[in-house]
Amino acid sequence: MKKFISFILIFLLIFSVAVPAFAVANSQEISLISERKNDTSFFKNIIENIKNFFGKVGAFFRKLFGNKPIEVPQEPPETIIAPNDKSEMHLVWNDEFNSDSIDRTKWNFRAKMNQGDIKNTTDERNVTVEDGNLVMRTWKEDDGTFSTNTSVTTDGVMSFKYGYLEIYANVPFVKGCWPSFWMQSKDVHRSVDYLAEIDMFEIYDTKNEVSSDIHKWYSGDEHYHAGGRKWSYKFTRSLNLNNEYHLYGLGWTPDELYFTVDGKIYQRYDLSQDFGERNDGMGGFHDPAYIIFNNFIFTENSSWKNPPVNEKTNWPITYKIDWIRLYQKDGEGEIFDDTGF
Repeated sequence: MKKFISFILIFLLIFSVAVPAFAVANSQEISLISERKNDTSFFKNIIENIKNFFGKVGAFFRKLFGNKPIEVPQEPPETIIAPNDKSEMHLVWNDEFNSDSIDRTKWNFRAKMNQGDIKNTTDERNVTVEDGNLVMRTWKEDDGTFSTNTSVTTDGVMSFKYGYLEIYANVPFVKGCWPSFWMQSKDVHRSVDYLAEIDMFEIYDTKNEVSSDIHKWYSGDEHYHAGGRKWSYKFTRSLNLNNEYHLYGLGWTPDELYFTVDGKIYQRYDLSQDFGERNDGMGGFHDPAYIIFNNFIFTENSSWKNPPVNEKTNWPITYKIDWIRLYQKDGEGEIFDDTGF
């Protein structure tokens, strides 16, 4: 209640100062309105000034009532403390995205998500390195179709087993968006009949929630998952979330998976607990896996009927990753060179 009262008081204060100032600054023009009824540019300028004013007020309140900025080291620490058991972990792989282009010794483009009206592309308009970030943009095209980045992945370059993987990212939270940070077990290392998938996060038409899950995928349409939207993290403040960077992480040990936002664990899964109708064990969640980033969307043609993008969507939908870092404990965890696979 106190926050709401403060919000109203600050708004009234700004409004009471800004509107008279706006009126005085434009008094000479206002006095000539009757003489300029046919001057459409004059009225357009007034409307544009009003829009700019309220745009600035909105930006002020989004920043005021947004989440507190997360303090993160811009240079990757060589060691960190594991969120689950406070043990020491060492940096073994990372990308700070400080080069002029995507480092093809670390990343591949392989389409992991497909839909008829969405074109996967590696054009710089859709995926690039910009201002120290990996930037993925999804667009609506003039012909009514859409374009997005082909999945940015370590598939065919690198996979790993166990560790703490974390990104610092500005993720879109808008209607119809489907950004994701996920992994799949690499086929050349697979020890079971199913493909294991770990979703560090996906976002489905929400202003403040990220969802995690794990899956077993078999040949054909057979599929099981353990979490669904039950595994989720909700930000307490969503007003400025589209403009904020946050930490999103996965901890993977021989015993458990745990999911984090801003360094805090919000979901754990005991890897001794099987799921699915086959009762064929959790071996796939000990197979090496590769990393995937997508900035996909839901449309009217999507088979999964989440609320789609629409005429009110502001394009492009942009997903930025400042850095990605993988830490492992001494004696626990491996990295695999999958070049050519």
